[in-house]
Amino acid sequence: MQSTQSSSAAPSDDNTSALEHLGGQGASQQSAPQISFGNIVDFLKEHQRQVYSRETEWLFEKSQMQQRILQVEAQLRAQENINGDLIRRIKMLEFSLRQERVKYAKLASGKGGESSDIIGNVLQKANVNTNLYDKIAKRRATAQRPLLLKFLQEIGYEDIFNSEEMSEIKALYVKAQEEMKENINLSNQQIQQNLEERLLQNEDFQRHMALSQEERKASQIEGIVKESEQSELNIVKKELQPKYHLRSHMDVVRGVQFIPELDTLASISEDCTVKLWSLKGIEHQFEDNEGNLEPYITLRGHTGPLFAVTGGQKRMLFTAGSEGIIKMWNLPSVSQVNQYGDTYDGRNYCLGLLSEPNNEAFWDLKHHTYQQLLLSVSASNQALLWSTADLKVEEEHHDQSGKLLSSLKLQQQGALEMPTCCSWIESHHTQCLVGYQSNQVAVFDTQTGQLINAFNVSSVGMLQINKVDCHPTMSVAALAHDSGEITLFDFQAGKISKTLAQAHANGASSALFVNSGLNLITGGHDGSVKVWDLRNTNKVIQESKNAHGAKYEEGVMGLAVHPELPFFASAGADSIVNLYELNMH
Repeated sequence: MQSTQSSSAAPSDDNTSALEHLGGQGASQQSAPQISFGNIVDFLKEHQRQVYSRETEWLFEKSQMQQRILQVEAQLRAQENINGDLIRRIKMLEFSLRQERVKYAKLASGKGGESSDIIGNVLQKANVNTNLYDKIAKRRATAQRPLLLKFLQEIGYEDIFNSEEMSEIKALYVKAQEEMKENINLSNQQIQQNLEERLLQNEDFQRHMALSQEERKASQIEGIVKESEQSELNIVKKELQPKYHLRSHMDVVRGVQFIPELDTLASISEDCTVKLWSLKGIEHQFEDNEGNLEPYITLRGHTGPLFAVTGGQKRMLFTAGSEGIIKMWNLPSVSQVNQYGDTYDGRNYCLGLLSEPNNEAFWDLKHHTYQQLLLSVSASNQALLWSTADLKVEEEHHDQSGKLLSSLKLQQQGALEMPTCCSWIESHHTQCLVGYQSNQVAVFDTQTGQLINAFNVSSVGMLQINKVDCHPTMSVAALAHDSGEITLFDFQAGKISKTLAQAHANGASSALFVNSGLNLITGGHDGSVKVWDLRNTNKVIQESKNAHGAKYEEGVMGLAVHPELPFFASAGADSIVNLYELNMH
């Protein structure tokens, strides 16, 4: 019976523990916090108290730091006072050392017993009245007496003046006064007679008097005419200041090109990008952006530094560099681009590319003014002539390629010359001019691809040709040399017309004819931009001495002139593009 009861009691205990467990879960579920508006308010108040406490701690730390700053400033002032005191002590020691030297000099010369009043002793030896001290102005005495005393102490000469010397000085003074009195007593007639005698003895004066009055008038008229002619030739040089600065490139800007159809300026750089700058309302843009104008689009696609840029017809642009390819771009206008959205907005503005056969770097590009021809020079020792007639701008073609018409080469002594620059000859539209590293220029016929003539432009000290530009109406080319000279070369006569010696100190990099060829703009690696007047003895009429900063001994890298408006731009090694207003008046 007992076992039965114990067995029946066990399950009852188990049931009791299970019920307690369930009751505990229910209690825990009931005790869990519930989300309510009051709980949210309490949480926000607690968070606010934490914020206030952190703010209080920050203000306390701020006050501590301010006290620390005041302590450091007080220590700095104390150090300055100590430095000033040390400087005064050093000066006192120097003065004491100087006095000891004077005493040592006196003892060495056996004059140690003399009075320290050196000037008083000198005046007593000279029997001069010491009351002169009172007659000397205080400002003269205070400025001269210590100086004289210092000099005498330094050299150790107290008895430099003696009575004999003073008597001689007095005798000379008396004699000078007597001579002055004698000269004053001379009459004015005697002085005039003496002057006339001296003038008559002068041969130059006699020859001058021998000239007739008419001859003197004629000589005066000739002098006036010469002065007027010289004043006409002397042109006042004005300071040329950039009107706008364009800063966005991250490396050297190698070239600039105006696109008049879009009122846009394109710039290329060694950062592998092409940037387009809008010129519409540029003054308002600068005012709104506080002088920090940004390009409205940046064209990417090149993988190497860019060296050359040129504009084609309509809205086309050609760029090339170290990759050995020429990219052709269909430039968008400002209204077609979202400046604050995606860079390309799903569009591809590259029409295609022209590939150099040897994948060598391109140094220069020039597109023809009205013909669909592109001229390029590369490191493969040849100038290449391309046809751009088949390029389609309106349609969406992005894999187009131009046609290579001919390869223009200059061979001297069995070796090909290295071209550095090129230009179209405006006076002969079927000819082009190529400049070389060896200071030679060659004229080619673009229709046949044959060499017409080659000339050696080098003279003593001249280096390679960096840039060439042909006159719009004459058979003259402006050559910018790496040695700093600007040469005006007549390629029809084969001779140098004019040399602007040392136009730029560290080498000339660019040259452009403007104003129908009457003026010439040049840029150099000294960072200066100059405007020359070719009519009046080739004078500089405008100059910007510090147009661009130097980088790797390079300054101005390229120039471009607007074909319609009086503006021109310069590209610099300091990653800046400058815009100038061309004022020839």
